[in-house]
Amino acid sequence: MINRLTFDLFAQHLLSHAPSLTVRTIFSTLCIALLSFHAQAQKTDTFSINNGEHTLQYTLFNSTFIPAEVAKQYGLKRSKYEWLMNVLISKTDTYGGVKTLLTGTEKNLLGQVKPLKFITIDEKDTVYYLVPIRVNGEDILHFTITATPEGGEASTVKFTDKVISD
Repeated sequence: MINRLTFDLFAQHLLSHAPSLTVRTIFSTLCIALLSFHAQAQKTDTFSINNGEHTLQYTLFNSTFIPAEVAKQYGLKRSKYEWLMNVLISKTDTYGGVKTLLTGTEKNLLGQVKPLKFITIDEKDTVYYLVPIRVNGEDILHFTITATPEGGEASTVKFTDKVISD
C-alpha cells in the first residue's frame, strides 16, 4: 500500500515542476514512480502483540522527493545522500497509524551500527514516523526496530534493504 505521505510528496514534487514538463515526460515519470511505489509497497512486516494484531509498514525514499518547505518544517536534509524511511504502525486491516514508541538501529555491511532517530508526524487521522538515513554510494542496510504501540507490548522487527545514493 502506498502511504499518503509518499504519494503526496511525489505529487507535490511533480506539480512544482509541471510548467517545464511535457505531457510525455509527466506520463513517463508517473509510470516509473508507480512501478517504484509498487516495489516499495511490498516492504511490509507484521507482528503480533497481546492486545491484537498490528502491522509495521515502511517505505524508503530519497529525501529530494520532499518539497523544501516540508523539509524545513521538520528539520530534514534534502540531498541525494539523505534517504528517509517512513514507518507506520497500524491495527491490521485498519486505515491510519497509531501512536507508538519506536527505537531501532541500522547496521551496514561493515558492521557499523547507528541508532535510528524517529521523527513523529501526527496528523488528524494518522500518526507515522520519518527516519533520516545517510547513504554514500550503494549499501545494504540491516534494520532492527522495536515498536510498542500505545497500550500494547513491545515487539521487534528485523529487515534488510538496499539503498543507492545516485
